[in-house]
Amino acid sequence: PKWLHVYLSSPKQLLEQCILLAEQNSFKAIVVTCDHPHNRIRSIHRPKLIQAVERKQDKLLEELLITPNDGSKPLKDN
Repeated sequence: PKWLHVYLSSPKQLLEQCILLAEQNSFKAIVVTCDHPHNRIRSIHRPKLIQAVERKQDKLLEELLITPNDGSKPLKDN
């Protein structure tokens, strides 16, 4: 089964969009955590996210993605 992991610290608009997409794609669970991601996200996932933003592969990602380690700084401004 497909499931989605989200952080409560994410912007509300992004959470709403993620939940809607999960529902539309038949996800069976949404796992919500209130902890805060650690710096490991930078070395593992950040390069791929930057590539996606630079290639404009996902308009929502480009407009809304916030890096958890930077609070409310948009990814493309880092």
